[in-house]
Amino acid sequence: MNAEKDVRNFLLGITNQKKAYFIGTTTKNPIEYKAGEKIEFKIRAEIDGVPVSLPYIHYTSEGDDGVKTEGFLQPSEDGWFYIHTKLMRDGFVYVTADGCDENKNVLEQIDTFNGGAGADVEKIKCETDIPTDYFDFWNSLKEKAFSIPEQILLKEQVSVEEGFEAYNVHFATPTGKFISAVYSHPSGAEKKALRFCL
Repeated sequence: MNAEKDVRNFLLGITNQKKAYFIGTTTKNPIEYKAGEKIEFKIRAEIDGVPVSLPYIHYTSEGDDGVKTEGFLQPSEDGWFYIHTKLMRDGFVYVTADGCDENKNVLEQIDTFNGGAGADVEKIKCETDIPTDYFDFWNSLKEKAFSIPEQILLKEQVSVEEGFEAYNVHFATPTGKFISAVYSHPSGAEKKALRFCL
């Protein structure tokens, strides 16, 4: 193992076989912020619930208002990192963060943090109006889909969790295309009992 990896593993207190991860929250319900209000994310890295000490994180914040910020942060005295951002209009902001070493190099042993928050979400509107015949159109598609006979080419059980079963399924569609999917349902469910049981 080279010296750089030795330093990183000492810093993280872990081996290359076990990755750390970020936990985080916002100072209040993430969809109750207002436009122009400061949005604060509070994050730290952990392994199995044990905090991991980091000298830096690199964060990126990108919002629906078109504003993007990024930079490096050091931990606060309580060991948490506080990322501050805001939205100047209704919409959402997306935040990512990576753990870094003392040289501000990203540490691959830590999964990237992904978080988001919204401002004035009740004001968000669709860009286009829903056509008056939309639901008639959608319901006609559902009727057509449910009328298609089953054409299952392969169905194999891939796992059994307590109370559930999971299967790998391959379908042939009326258009000549094929679909592969994994689906699960409660154990013992009879065919057609849950509408989608195959």
